[in-house]
Amino acid sequence: MVGHRWKTSAGYPHGVDWPQVIHLAKSLALKLLLTLLVLTAVVLGLGRLLATQVTDFRTDIEQWATQHLGQPLRIGSLRAGWQGITPQLVLKDVSLLSPQDGAVVLSLSEIRLRLSLFDSLRTARLQLRELTLSGVDILVKRRSDGSLVAAGLEQLSAGQGDASALFLIPSRISLTDSDIYWQNLAIGAAPVHFSNVHALLTNAGGQHSFSMTLQPPGTGNGRVQLSADITGDLNSPAGWSGEVYIKGQQLALAELLKYRIPEGYRFRRGQADFELWSEWKKGRMRWLGGSTGLQNLELVQLSQENRVANKILQIDRLGGNIRWQYQTDGWDLDIQDIRLERMGLNWPNSRFSIATRFDPRGHLHIRSGADFLRIEDIGAVIRMFPLPDPEFEQALASMRPHSDLHDLRFRYDADDQHTRWSARGTASSLFTKHWRAIPGVNNLSTRFWANQDRGTLQLEGRDTQLRFPRLFRDPLTLQRLEGLLQWRRQPDGGWLVDTRNLLASNRDLSTRSRLRLAFPADPKQSLFM
Repeated sequence: MVGHRWKTSAGYPHGVDWPQVIHLAKSLALKLLLTLLVLTAVVLGLGRLLATQVTDFRTDIEQWATQHLGQPLRIGSLRAGWQGITPQLVLKDVSLLSPQDGAVVLSLSEIRLRLSLFDSLRTARLQLRELTLSGVDILVKRRSDGSLVAAGLEQLSAGQGDASALFLIPSRISLTDSDIYWQNLAIGAAPVHFSNVHALLTNAGGQHSFSMTLQPPGTGNGRVQLSADITGDLNSPAGWSGEVYIKGQQLALAELLKYRIPEGYRFRRGQADFELWSEWKKGRMRWLGGSTGLQNLELVQLSQENRVANKILQIDRLGGNIRWQYQTDGWDLDIQDIRLERMGLNWPNSRFSIATRFDPRGHLHIRSGADFLRIEDIGAVIRMFPLPDPEFEQALASMRPHSDLHDLRFRYDADDQHTRWSARGTASSLFTKHWRAIPGVNNLSTRFWANQDRGTLQLEGRDTQLRFPRLFRDPLTLQRLEGLLQWRRQPDGGWLVDTRNLLASNRDLSTRSRLRLAFPADPKQSLFM
C-alpha cells in the first residue's frame, strides 16, 4: 500500500519492542551475576576444602620448586588459607641448598604467597599478587659490571644467575625482619651486615617502585632509608633508569667503613648523616645532590711495626651541600655552604668546585676553585698520607704553616709529553716556622701565582715578624714589609729565588734591598745566598 507506514501492534518501528529487550537484558544480566556468584562460591568452597589438604603436598611442592629453581629446596612446614577472598600459601623454615654439597645457601623463616584469584581464573595460570619474605638471611654481591647476585643463587635457571629476576614475578614483594650482607666485589672488601631490614617492591610492567629501611653496622641508633622509582629491565646492568633517594642518620663510620679504607688507616670514631637524591640512566648515575655531615671524626694512621697510632686527624664537624653532575667527557662537582670546625676554630661558609674533562686522546684536564681554605687544616689532612717528595713532607712538617687562603684557583692539563698546572690566590695572616735558610714568618699577607716552572709572591706585611735563628736571637719586627718575590726552575733542576726591591721598615730602620737565593738540584750541595 502506497503511503502506508508499517508498525507493530504496539506502534514501535521495525518490529522491535524495546522495553521488552531492556527488561530481558536486565534479567539475563541478573541471572549471569547470580551464576557468577554461585560459581565463585563453589570455587572458594573447593579452595577452602583443598586448603585443608595442602600440607599433604609438601613433598610435591619441594620437588616442583627444585625442578624449576635448579637447586634443592626444603620446606619445614606448609599451610594454606584465605584472607578474605584471596587465597594464600604460607611456607615455614624454607632453605635453599647448594646442588654441589647440600649446604644451606639461603634461609627464610617464612614465605607468604597471596594469589590473584580472578587473574588466575582469567588467564588459566597461577598469578601471584603478593610475596612476603620474612627472616631472610642472605649475602648480596655487586659485580664489577654493576649487576647484583645473591650468593648461592648464581645457578638459578629462571634468573640465569641474577637474583633480581626472581623479584619480577609478583606485582608486590615485601621483605621483613631480615638480615642482608652486602659485598662489593669491585673493591674486594669483606661483607657489611645490615640488620632489621624491611623492604617493599611493587612492579607494574616495566615500572618498579622500591622502598627500604635498615640498620647499618654499629652499636648506635643509625638508620638508612632508601626509595627508588625505576623503569626498565632490572636484569640488565644498563637496562634501567630511574631516580633514587637515600637518607642516613647517625651512621657509625668506625664499623661502616671498617676494611673499606686504605690499609694502615682506621676510623676510631665518627658519625655521618646524609640526605641525597640521584638520577640514573642506563644503570649509571648521572646526577647526585643533597647534604652531608660528619661529627667527631677521628682518623688514625697505624705504624707498620706495632700497629699503633702514628698520626691522628681529628675533625669536630664537617658538612655541606653537594651537587655532582655527569658530563659526556667528564664530571662536575660543586660543594656549597661548607662548614668545618677543627681544634675549636670554625670556617666561614665557603664553596668548592672542581670540573674534570678528558679530551679525545684521553688526557685529563682539571679546573678547580675555592672561596676559602685554612692551610693548617689542609696540611693536617695532607700529612696523614705519604707524599711523593720526602723533601716537601719534611718542609711541611718543620714549617707548620698557618694561614687563611682566599679566592683560590687551580688548573691542570696533561698531554703525551708534558704535565702543566697553575695556581693562584691570596693568603692572610701567614705564620711559618723557619726551615733551613727560609726565615720564620708571623702575620704576613700575600698574593701568589705559580706553575710547574715559576711563580710570584707579592708580600704585603704590616706588623710582621721575621725569625732568623742563625742571625738574630730575637724576631725582627717590621711595620712594613713589601716586595715581589719571584722563583723559577733552573736548567739543571735547581731553583732560583730573588726579589729586586724588598722594602722593610720599622722605627729603627728603613731599607730597600735585593735578595737572591739559589737552591741546587742536589740536596747535598750548599744553598747559595
